[in-house]
Amino acid sequence: MERGEKRIHYSQYLVWVKALLQFIGKELDLKPPKRPVKQADYLTVMEAKTLLYKIDSFRDYAMVLVMLYGGLRVSELCNLDRENVDFEE
Repeated sequence: MERGEKRIHYSQYLVWVKALLQFIGKELDLKPPKRPVKQADYLTVMEAKTLLYKIDSFRDYAMVLVMLYGGLRVSELCNLDRENVDFEE
């Protein structure tokens, strides 16, 4: 494949075939194949403990704890404000 070329996916071919069949007056119920759902990757308990033991600064330790216990992604942690946190709960 040359640089700048984009791959044409099976679903795009399906759209073209459906449009062609509609143009010539035929109907065919074609559905695109289902894509597999990617499962989220997560740390095991041992991996999380190993990560926490290797952190030197209190700030980084606190950030990783918030991510681990809160289930936050890095982008969510970066956008977190004090107003978003309920310290009472």
